[in-house]
Amino acid sequence: SDNFDHPPCVTSANAATDKQLHIALALSGREPGVFDEFEAALKSVLLNAPFERSLFVHIFADSNAYEELDGVLIRTQVTSWETRNQVEIHVYDVQHHIKSLEAQMLETFRPSFPNFTVSYGTAWHTIGTWLRLYAHRFIEHDAENLLYIDTDCVIMANLDGIADFIEQRPSALIHWGESMTAGFIGLNIRRMEEMWTIAREAPMKEVAMRFKQDLNDQLVFMAINVTRPREVNVLPIEWDMHAAARWPSRYE
Repeated sequence: SDNFDHPPCVTSANAATDKQLHIALALSGREPGVFDEFEAALKSVLLNAPFERSLFVHIFADSNAYEELDGVLIRTQVTSWETRNQVEIHVYDVQHHIKSLEAQMLETFRPSFPNFTVSYGTAWHTIGTWLRLYAHRFIEHDAENLLYIDTDCVIMANLDGIADFIEQRPSALIHWGESMTAGFIGLNIRRMEEMWTIAREAPMKEVAMRFKQDLNDQLVFMAINVTRPREVNVLPIEWDMHAAARWPSRYE
């Protein structure tokens, strides 16, 4: 396979449903703290698996992270979990895509930032965060939208809620909250090449200055938000909350 998809690590014995929810996480390197976060995030996804949908979890990993994943999945014993509906976890070694992704980064950012480098684009976050923008190169399932979550994200409600909301506007380019947090974002996997094109043609320098945004993958989504607002499906506040922002103000 071109995407080196690992055989599903978890497949429940229960029947598949007509509806599906596809979720992605991305990993890079071997840092133990990242895998601790990943374990919590993955468990929270499985614990809140949709009642009305089959769940497909896609994990994108560079070669270092890929080598660590089997141990994590075995230690957490998620392969023994029983679920209401079909659940599959797919792990992808995407190392062979990294050079192409880096070339795409340069092609997209250098029209606005001639001195942009891959090192600068991964200074604060690893290449792992950029992998979500290449999901269409990895996943062969017939999915329209993909919900991406960062490894430090914990799901606290059943995922049918966010799936229902995304399905109200399935053709939107992105689905995210007013806070523009790219760590929890729905992506139209069938239009992902279009996202890169919009970003390349957008006034990204102005967008970066306006939002004081570093030159990273989140700037791609911000460029879409600014130049194509009608293509953005804004999530309700309950799906746009984190400890550093909305949570304190609402629950103090």
